[in-house]
Amino acid sequence: MQIKDIPKLFHIAAFLFLLVFNLFACIARAQHITAAENYGRNRAGVVMVKTQLSAIVNVSQLQINNRAFNTLVDSISRLTTDNTSLNSGQKLDIVINRFRDNADKYFKSTLNYFRYAKEITSTGTGFFFRGDGYVLTNCHVVDESDSYIRRRLISSVFRQVTASNIEAIENSWQVNFSETQRDVLADAFAGIYSRILPISLDSIKKSIFVVVGSDEEGSYKRELPAEIIVKGSSMPGKDVAILKVAGKGPHPTITMLEEEKVRVGERVFVYGYPETVTNNEFLSKSTALEPTLTNGIVSAWKQTILNWPVIQMDANINHGSSGGPVCNEEGKVVGMTTFGSLEMRTGALAAGFNFAIPVSVLKEFFKLAGVEPEESSISRRFNEALSHFNAEYYRKALAIFREVKQQYPSYPGIAGYIEDCELNIRNKKDKEPGSRLYLLLLIVVVLAVTALVMWLNVKKRS
Repeated sequence: MQIKDIPKLFHIAAFLFLLVFNLFACIARAQHITAAENYGRNRAGVVMVKTQLSAIVNVSQLQINNRAFNTLVDSISRLTTDNTSLNSGQKLDIVINRFRDNADKYFKSTLNYFRYAKEITSTGTGFFFRGDGYVLTNCHVVDESDSYIRRRLISSVFRQVTASNIEAIENSWQVNFSETQRDVLADAFAGIYSRILPISLDSIKKSIFVVVGSDEEGSYKRELPAEIIVKGSSMPGKDVAILKVAGKGPHPTITMLEEEKVRVGERVFVYGYPETVTNNEFLSKSTALEPTLTNGIVSAWKQTILNWPVIQMDANINHGSSGGPVCNEEGKVVGMTTFGSLEMRTGALAAGFNFAIPVSVLKEFFKLAGVEPEESSISRRFNEALSHFNAEYYRKALAIFREVKQQYPSYPGIAGYIEDCELNIRNKKDKEPGSRLYLLLLIVVVLAVTALVMWLNVKKRS
């Protein structure tokens, strides 16, 4: 071989290097799963977190002070004598405005109390990170302050009582109030119940449930009682809570990313139960526990005012999405959905400017709880079956799916995979494991033969 042939050999070596590099790059990219595969793996580990607040609410029965009321009516009658242009609606406006401005004069309490058994429910999102029943969610989903809880319960009863009081006055006076007049009376009752006759609460109780989807016949959900193991505090605090459900499991889990950071520009997938979907009147309750999947990119890394990191992303979220997992293209959790941004003019959520708590912060709470994330045995087997399914090895996948269903009959979505496997087998679409390995070996052989031929040609010319 002559010196002039060295560049040719260099080009051949470079060509073969690029071929091998591209081959391994393709294999590396194969670790990035599709959005459908991402959902298939993680859907079962996403849960709805429901917080129920209940109390006995005591409301004093009101009575109109007839003497003061009759005096008011007489004064309006005298006003009408001097100015006959007042119609009945205007007279009513005067009465209602006087009620609002001097509520303590025209209403008095009685010794009677109404007692209301009141319950209010709020929902958010969470996910299992261990098979023995540990769930991650936001603190604000499960642990608001006592004053906030009292306000919510009292506000709920106040609306009910006010509507009842206004209806009673309408029936007594045989009138129909306009919306404006109703609003004025509502202000009057707000003053009464805040200053004169405060509403009181007894037997306040909070219950937390982790609601999981179910594939069992006749049931689309199961509600598992849960308790708070550790918690942070609502934003701007570290808005994290770890729950533990009753029972042993195993439960489907979502795998956590071990590395500290995701890079700006990386694609992310966000799971949750946004209220706009959960409470949509046109949607069946039977699919309420089918989590919503949105996607976007990591837009930036930011610091909170308390100097801890958050991930900014443009994936859509809404009320109810809080506590949901944010996953990368490998299907692993990189953070937890926590808060959005508000439009300055309207106060509404600003689309595309949302934030998640990263794994580095979540790890602090794992340490406090004395637990570490761990893929459950049932998820490991399911994901193995799912890999076979996506590779079109339907017989192999079917055997494992059936095994999973036997161990966990309510595993969300598994019935559909079993049906699809059986259908594809009947339609002769099943492939044998190893066919892709043969293809890879064939590529390697072709590359080797190509290299040999090119080398022989160079040697022959030399």
